[in-house]
Amino acid sequence: DAMTVPVAIPVIMGANIGTSVTNTIVSFGQINDLDQFERAFSGATVHDMFNMLSVAVILPIEIIFHPLEEMTAAMKPTDVDDGEKWEGPIKKWVAPLVKRVLNANKDIIKATAKGESCVDIYAAVADGTGKGLIKCGDVYNPFDGTETYVCPAFYKSKATKADDMASGAVALFISILGLCFCLYGLVKTLQSMVMATSTALLKRATDINPYLAMIVGCGITLLVQSSSITTSVLTPLVGMDVIKLENMLPLTLGANIGTTATALLASMVSDKPESVQIALCHFFFNVFGILIWFPIPFMREVPLRAARQLGWLTRRHRGFPAVYIFFMFIIMPLILLGTSSLFESKGAYVVIGAFLVLVYAAIFFRIVYFFYKQDGWTVFAAKLEEWQAASDFKKVAMEKVLALEEKVALLEEGKK
Repeated sequence: DAMTVPVAIPVIMGANIGTSVTNTIVSFGQINDLDQFERAFSGATVHDMFNMLSVAVILPIEIIFHPLEEMTAAMKPTDVDDGEKWEGPIKKWVAPLVKRVLNANKDIIKATAKGESCVDIYAAVADGTGKGLIKCGDVYNPFDGTETYVCPAFYKSKATKADDMASGAVALFISILGLCFCLYGLVKTLQSMVMATSTALLKRATDINPYLAMIVGCGITLLVQSSSITTSVLTPLVGMDVIKLENMLPLTLGANIGTTATALLASMVSDKPESVQIALCHFFFNVFGILIWFPIPFMREVPLRAARQLGWLTRRHRGFPAVYIFFMFIIMPLILLGTSSLFESKGAYVVIGAFLVLVYAAIFFRIVYFFYKQDGWTVFAAKLEEWQAASDFKKVAMEKVLALEEKVALLEEGKK
């Protein structure tokens, strides 16, 4: 009940975009080889481009006409039994370890989402009449099937807001560090495997019908319960030219469909019919995106061409991918979130929000005109090359200055 279906649909679309950042980060594992990095970054961002293009087309239609909401409302069951919570096989093994480190109290998260004040929550914790954000609880042991009552490492009785923020920050740092370590290990492992195998043989094995590739991507994601895992494994193979970009796209689209199965399975054991409706919205959003951008060849070329251009720009400046991730996955969401919050206010704020939307539209169309009508790609690439050359010159100049300083020091010592 913390989120209605009309609100959940844009959140699902945003989650589809957000989940593609993982394999974009994976591509950095091949940054030392420009050829591999260009291909890997293109292979990663083809996922981004498909998701962003799908949102750009489907979200306005959904806001105006509500096709996803109305179609899935007609399809959802009138009643759903409240069964045992469904968990994927990977979560069954990973969750017990995580809960020994940090076990989030979802009741408090839901209460906060519904508008309950953090001041009141922490006041109840201090009085001993309420529970905190981090809780103790029963933890399942996958080895013997028993449950043990465990207080996680970050648990503190009567924790304050500052305590919870510190715990969250440390846990976030550990998780990011672990993610980067695992992704780096994944890239290196795949590189070793490919180096020990015939590349030509692997290319023939992966050069399959695109619709069959979509089914393969869906099947793999159903097994691992995560589209990020599927695309992160495939991205280094694109970088090593084992999988072509044209084959990466249908595999990615299949992964997008496969990841909706988790939500559908979870919703079927929930006691809320709206959960099934939201899961169906997620499924049909991906299906409609595929129908728009994949079957027709010239439409399929749109995300492929955009991904190739992004990969091409990595050659012009090695810092471009980091700027791309920072802008597309941090700055842009913050701008849109801030603008949307203006419309939730009243009076002049709504006018300001409408004005900003017009400004954003004007900037967007001006950028499109610049890149496609004024040879903007060449101008932008030349500027990136200029910045990269300046950066390389500074690096070389610094090395030469240090070498000269050492020689001057030796000469001065010789005079003495």
